[in-house]
Amino acid sequence: MLDKKRVIIISIIIILFVIGILFIYNFFIKNREIPIIEIIPEEEISEEQIRKTNIILFFKANKELETENRLIDVKELLNNPYEKILEMLINGPKNDNLE
Repeated sequence: MLDKKRVIIISIIIILFVIGILFIYNFFIKNREIPIIEIIPEEEISEEQIRKTNIILFFKANKELETENRLIDVKELLNNPYEKILEMLINGPKNDNLE
Protein backbone atom coordinates (compact mmCIF):
# COMPACT_ATOMS: atom_id res chain seq x y z
CA MET A 1 0.00 0.00 0.00
CA LEU A 2 2.77 2.43 0.84
CA ASP A 3 4.47 1.82 -2.51
CA LYS A 4 1.27 2.70 -4.40
CA LYS A 5 0.86 5.90 -2.35
CA ARG A 6 4.48 6.89 -3.04
CA VAL A 7 4.06 6.26 -6.78
CA ILE A 8 0.86 8.32 -6.83
CA ILE A 9 2.45 11.19 -4.84
CA ILE A 10 5.57 11.22 -7.06
CA SER A 11 3.39 11.12 -10.17
CA ILE A 12 1.31 14.08 -8.91
CA ILE A 13 4.49 16.04 -8.10
CA ILE A 14 5.90 15.38 -11.60
CA ILE A 15 2.61 16.40 -13.25
CA LEU A 16 2.46 19.61 -11.18
CA PHE A 17 6.10 20.34 -12.05
CA VAL A 18 5.43 19.92 -15.80
CA ILE A 19 2.29 22.09 -15.59
CA GLY A 20 4.30 24.75 -13.74
CA ILE A 21 7.02 24.77 -16.41
CA LEU A 22 4.41 25.03 -19.19
CA PHE A 23 2.70 27.90 -17.37
CA ILE A 24 5.98 29.77 -16.91
CA TYR A 25 6.86 29.24 -20.58
CA ASN A 26 3.48 30.45 -21.84
CA PHE A 27 3.25 33.42 -19.51
CA PHE A 28 6.78 34.79 -19.59
CA ILE A 29 8.41 33.60 -22.79
CA LYS A 30 5.79 32.83 -25.43
CA ASN A 31 3.59 35.91 -24.87
CA ARG A 32 6.50 38.35 -24.72
CA GLU A 33 6.25 41.08 -27.35
CA ILE A 34 8.89 41.09 -30.02
CA PRO A 35 10.12 44.60 -30.80
CA ILE A 36 9.54 45.74 -34.38
CA ILE A 37 12.66 47.11 -36.02
CA GLU A 38 12.04 49.42 -38.95
CA ILE A 39 14.71 49.27 -41.62
CA ILE A 40 15.19 52.49 -43.55
CA PRO A 41 17.16 52.22 -46.80
CA GLU A 42 20.20 54.44 -47.13
CA GLU A 43 19.13 55.60 -50.56
CA GLU A 44 16.02 55.20 -52.63
CA ILE A 45 16.01 52.78 -55.54
CA SER A 46 15.67 54.61 -58.82
CA GLU A 47 13.35 53.57 -61.64
CA GLU A 48 16.39 52.59 -63.68
CA GLN A 49 17.62 50.23 -60.95
CA ILE A 50 14.20 48.61 -60.65
CA ARG A 51 14.10 47.78 -64.35
CA LYS A 52 17.48 46.01 -64.36
CA THR A 53 17.85 42.25 -64.37
CA ASN A 54 20.84 39.95 -64.30
CA ILE A 55 21.61 37.74 -67.32
CA ILE A 56 24.15 34.94 -67.12
CA LEU A 57 26.01 34.20 -70.34
CA PHE A 58 28.31 31.22 -70.88
CA PHE A 59 31.59 31.62 -72.76
CA LYS A 60 34.49 29.29 -73.44
CA ALA A 61 37.58 29.46 -71.21
CA ASN A 62 40.23 26.89 -72.17
CA LYS A 63 38.23 23.65 -72.39
CA GLU A 64 35.53 24.67 -69.91
CA LEU A 65 32.55 26.99 -69.87
CA GLU A 66 32.70 30.06 -67.66
CA THR A 67 29.88 32.42 -66.73
CA GLU A 68 29.71 36.14 -67.25
CA ASN A 69 27.00 38.24 -65.61
CA ARG A 70 25.44 41.13 -67.47
CA LEU A 71 23.05 43.69 -66.04
CA ILE A 72 20.44 44.60 -68.63
CA ASP A 73 17.29 46.71 -68.80
CA VAL A 74 14.16 44.55 -68.69
CA LYS A 75 12.51 46.65 -71.39
CA GLU A 76 15.16 45.45 -73.85
CA LEU A 77 14.17 41.85 -73.18
CA LEU A 78 10.41 42.27 -73.40
CA ASN A 79 10.06 42.53 -77.17
CA ASN A 80 12.59 39.96 -78.43
CA PRO A 81 14.42 38.29 -75.54
CA TYR A 82 16.08 35.62 -77.68
CA GLU A 83 17.32 38.14 -80.21
CA LYS A 84 18.81 40.36 -77.50
CA ILE A 85 20.56 37.48 -75.71
CA LEU A 86 21.89 36.12 -79.01
CA GLU A 87 23.17 39.60 -79.86
CA MET A 88 24.99 39.75 -76.51
CA LEU A 89 26.56 36.33 -77.18
CA ILE A 90 27.67 37.36 -80.70
CA ASN A 91 29.25 40.56 -79.33
CA GLY A 92 31.36 38.33 -77.10
CA PRO A 93 32.54 38.49 -73.53
CA LYS A 94 33.74 41.60 -71.74
CA ASN A 95 36.36 39.54 -69.92
CA ASP A 96 39.54 39.07 -72.00
CA ASN A 97 40.13 35.57 -70.59
CA LEU A 98 36.95 34.25 -72.20
CA GLU A 99 36.26 33.41 -75.84
